[in-house]
Amino acid sequence: MKRSTNLYEDKKETPSRINDYPWVFAENKNTSVKRASSIHSKTGKWLTFASFKKIDGLWKKIKTATEKGLLGPKSKCSTAMGQPRGIKQDEGVIVVYTRNWEAVKDVFRVEEEIRKLGIYQSLYYKTDEDSLAGKYSAFGKGRVSRYISPEKKRFQQIKRRGWLRVETIQGIAHRRMMQLHEAGIKTIKSFIMLKEIDINRILKCGIQQAGLLKMRAFSHYHNVTVNIKSLRNIGENPLCLDIETDLGGNRIWMIGIYSYKLNVFEQLVAYTPRQESTVISKFQKILVKIKPSEIIIFSGSKFDERVLINRLKHYRLALPDNVSFFDVLIELRNAIALPIKSYALENIANYIGFKFRHRNLDGYEIGLIYDEWKMNLRKCPILSKLKDKNEDDLKALKRIIDEFYK
Repeated sequence: MKRSTNLYEDKKETPSRINDYPWVFAENKNTSVKRASSIHSKTGKWLTFASFKKIDGLWKKIKTATEKGLLGPKSKCSTAMGQPRGIKQDEGVIVVYTRNWEAVKDVFRVEEEIRKLGIYQSLYYKTDEDSLAGKYSAFGKGRVSRYISPEKKRFQQIKRRGWLRVETIQGIAHRRMMQLHEAGIKTIKSFIMLKEIDINRILKCGIQQAGLLKMRAFSHYHNVTVNIKSLRNIGENPLCLDIETDLGGNRIWMIGIYSYKLNVFEQLVAYTPRQESTVISKFQKILVKIKPSEIIIFSGSKFDERVLINRLKHYRLALPDNVSFFDVLIELRNAIALPIKSYALENIANYIGFKFRHRNLDGYEIGLIYDEWKMNLRKCPILSKLKDKNEDDLKALKRIIDEFYK
């Protein structure tokens, strides 16, 4: 039988088996979308990525919904003919267009309709303007998605959350909460209706901070990640670092590292205070050997950097030349809005799907335990849990880098 030449009417297409053209399409018969020809185009799209084993089933749902007018004006799916820019091998992409990325209500209406189809993997919203400008994550441009809707296990998790209280927003502590309550603003839904100038008038926080708070409220309401500004590029050979110290931060007793170059986790442990010098010296030698592009830490205050440099100086050691630190939390707090109350490592990691083994352990408690057993740490009855926590912190940091920077 001759293959249909009309891609819109061919009901039997399976993208994973097509090798003679790169895309299959579906469109709402009553509307159309023209590919942008200038930077003034307002067209945007939701993208989802899937293996060729799953792409056919997902595309069938999207194709049918598009033709019924439930989504945007047009959708498309990559085929096995070739990989679109920025796509991994053995993976395809489904693109669901919206008319105008500035029409936020319609953008998230389409996202909700996609979820109703039973499609729960991560969705990424991008403008056509960025695509035409050649902005793709795989090309070292960093995250270019305007919104990221993380993987959802069930539809109930994506219902709009306007009923949440304003104090749920990161940066709204007790004083600001009371100021907003006095102004009659008690829920996230009422907060996002305010303009930045009104938020500043109530909180006296400055227009820039007001805009950041509104983006965080928007993130909570839609339960998505919102990219506020571009993130820096991470080098090809970063080293993730997490240290454990005594309660005062004066002595290092464990250094955990993950090398992207070697794809290896390693822990250096001082089981007695006298072994600290050995641990610090070994760490310095590792840096000389690996030559990381940067050392990535997560504290928001450069704690690991300050303590480590002080202990190196104490033993008359120094960092190798051209080695710098990057505290990822300092940038994330201002560049990405997440629907979480706190930007603590565990909260961010949990949001993107990482699970800690021992959630009841925090840095303060670990410091107390170390001070009790520091003369012979091998006798500590929960030493294995302390090592697990350090390893989980490192793996969580790596997961954050892979999610937002790679």
